[in-house]
Amino acid sequence: MKVAWAEVEVICVDEQLTSIDTVEGLVISRVQHLNVSFNLLTDLTSLHAATNLRVLNVMHNHLASLSGVTPLLQLRTLKAGHNRIAHLGSVLEKLSQLQELWLDHNRIELCELPRLQALSELQILVLEPNPCCKEPSYK
Repeated sequence: MKVAWAEVEVICVDEQLTSIDTVEGLVISRVQHLNVSFNLLTDLTSLHAATNLRVLNVMHNHLASLSGVTPLLQLRTLKAGHNRIAHLGSVLEKLSQLQELWLDHNRIELCELPRLQALSELQILVLEPNPCCKEPSYK
């Protein structure tokens, strides 16, 4: 797949990508909207230079962690549903601009939810279904 650079939105859906680095011509620092859903991504470390990214869709991949999003300080929307994410760690805490977070169909337990309290701008949170949603104290 080759990318032309007149756009700030890049869509690479269902391309069997195992790494964002494999997209020919991609200058990640220029991208504002990135949709790499329905691929085979296992990590997001190649996004470290995506400092202008505002919308990231990584739904339907093989992600076990969101550790690559820490430097994405401009991020407003993160769609990471349908992955294998179990632990949030502290990776989301610096995303002070985040307004929309999709984590549905992952492996998130109730003990991970307090980590979301740092997201003061968060308006939309999609968690169901996850193991945390089955806990009596969830609602």
